[in-house]
Amino acid sequence: AEDGIRDVAVTGVQTCALPISVRAKVKVLDKAPSASRPDRGRMSVMFELHDEDRGELLMDLTATVLMGRRPA
Repeated sequence: AEDGIRDVAVTGVQTCALPISVRAKVKVLDKAPSASRPDRGRMSVMFELHDEDRGELLMDLTATVLMGRRPA
C-alpha cells in the first residue's frame, strides 16, 4: 500500500494478570540492501510472543523495517 501498511488485523484483545513469563521468537523472512543508501537495508521479520506457562500464542506481527548495515 502507498502508506506502507499492507494488512492490520486485531483478532482479539484480552488482559492478563501480571507477572507473566513470555517467550519471543523472531524470524527473518527477507532482506535486501538499499539501492540508494549502501549503509542501510530492508528486512522483513516475523515476531511471535508466547505465554510460557500455557503455551498459547499471545501476539504475532510481521513487519518490514529499515536497518543499518555494517561496512563491507
